[in-house]
Amino acid sequence: MPIEEFVEAVREKMEETVERFIWSDYSSDAADRGVETTVTWRGQTIPIRVKRALTIDERQKANKAAIQIDLDKDGKPTIVKQDQSAYTKMVCLLGLKFWPFEYSPGQPVPINMKTISEMDGGLLDEISFRILQGVKPPTKAELDPLESPSEEAS
Repeated sequence: MPIEEFVEAVREKMEETVERFIWSDYSSDAADRGVETTVTWRGQTIPIRVKRALTIDERQKANKAAIQIDLDKDGKPTIVKQDQSAYTKMVCLLGLKFWPFEYSPGQPVPINMKTISEMDGGLLDEISFRILQGVKPPTKAELDPLESPSEEAS
């Protein structure tokens, strides 16, 4: 067998066994329809559609909404505000693509900061969990970014 045929045969065999990593599976596209999932609240299963994942910039925007850092009189950074609800609301605003809520038949409730702020807090937590981890359960650190576990706490 000539070397060219051998190389081609090896290449074909490798292509059969090589795992492919398609960029769209690992990146965020604003036009993406999202992932359909459900949350259960007060005995009802509520269908929602969320982004596949928040981008690092979107996560930073949610963190920025939750924590305000100012400089003290000596120029040292100091946390002056910690607001877990602001983080949760921003995660939902950035990651929620669809919810089924209506004011009345044919009158959908828009997804905006006003309606998100009016939502039952426990339900909002459930929705943010789905956004942060899709259908996988989130880690404690993702649920509460304002608490950072330390070695001493373990």
